[in-house]
Amino acid sequence: MSKINTLGYFDTKGNKKCPYKDLVSDRGISEKVFYFPDGLPGFKENKEFAFVFNDNSNPFILMNFCGEIKLSFMCLDPLFVLPGYKPSLTSEDKLALNVMSAKDLVFLAIVKIDKENITKGIFSEGDLIIKSPLIINPQNYYGKQIVIDNAEYSEPYKFKDIKKME
Repeated sequence: MSKINTLGYFDTKGNKKCPYKDLVSDRGISEKVFYFPDGLPGFKENKEFAFVFNDNSNPFILMNFCGEIKLSFMCLDPLFVLPGYKPSLTSEDKLALNVMSAKDLVFLAIVKIDKENITKGIFSEGDLIIKSPLIINPQNYYGKQIVIDNAEYSEPYKFKDIKKME
């Protein structure tokens, strides 16, 4: 089975979702460099990233900085654990990403996992930072991290027992 067939998860209704297929090739690595003109909060100077997805990271996707320093973020499609998640984009966000509709974008949330769990190899519980998702336009390779002004998304979303797609 090729990697492209496992690039995702099943939603709560049993439907296969493959949000990462536009970010990586069927080998699980990105041959595209995604440009974040504003960088990321705390990492403003880091603007170019590539994505990696493999069986060991499934259902997470890794966002790696394409520069000299080692900088990587573990990300997850927020819909994987929060089916009703729907951040709203401003017209400024849409303009920056050169897109008319949110349906053309990939949404990712950065995952925070305690160091103790990482040391133990436990990646099935952590916090999803849903207040500030990454918004990516796979058509033009642009991305942006936004901050949502919605009280519902103000706290990190705790998740447990993530099951990967086989």
